[in-house]
Amino acid sequence: MDIDDFKAINDSFDHRVGDEVLRGLAALMREQCREEDICCRWGGEEFVIALLDTDQVQALEAMQRLRIAVEKHNFGTEARLVKITVTIGISEFSCQDSIIEVIESADAAMYKAKKSGKNSVLLSSHKHLTLD
Repeated sequence: MDIDDFKAINDSFDHRVGDEVLRGLAALMREQCREEDICCRWGGEEFVIALLDTDQVQALEAMQRLRIAVEKHNFGTEARLVKITVTIGISEFSCQDSIIEVIESADAAMYKAKKSGKNSVLLSSHKHLTLD
């Protein structure tokens, strides 16, 4: 998961506000994810979420809920509220895959989603599942 246009937040406000956004997003991720899920910052404004015992449809539903929660949330400080969006790539782990391969696959899906307009979720198989 990557915060869309994060550089603009640091440029428009300052790095303290950017840091508050990162902390706020981490807190929101903890609220939205289950206790058994693993959420961590991967670097810069990227995050990795491991959804344990979750199939692709469940992962898509969970990440869509997180994406919408982020879009609706106010980040930053009381003096400077900031709205953000995130783009998320999903990859499924199998016993034959290394963690790095899974993260690279999710990362590729995320960047493909960003090129298609950001603020979205895409499966690494490049299949779009729709939720009715």
